[in-house]
Amino acid sequence: MSLGARTQVQLTRILREALSNVIRHANAQHCEIHILIDASMIELRIDDDGRGLPDPAQAARGHGLNNIERRVRNLGGQHQYGRSALGGASVKVCVPLGNDSKPIPLQ
Repeated sequence: MSLGARTQVQLTRILREALSNVIRHANAQHCEIHILIDASMIELRIDDDGRGLPDPAQAARGHGLNNIERRVRNLGGQHQYGRSALGGASVKVCVPLGNDSKPIPLQ
């Protein structure tokens, strides 16, 4: 199985952004990356044992999570942020495969 060029580039950028957030903000000691691929979708999950995601009401949100959301949306996928089983943050991204069509316009 091979990914389309657009999907590969965008998933690589999503993974880089998520890992950059762990390095810059989480104060984590451990990070796990899980990749699940089946015939119809690819799922990335990044979990860490750091300080978790800030409360949106109390923290100024940077561009990183917004960029992840936009990239996932443009690939026709879904994202989820939450608490990791490791105690820190969890970023989960599911993207359908075979959808290397034109990007969906931002709303």
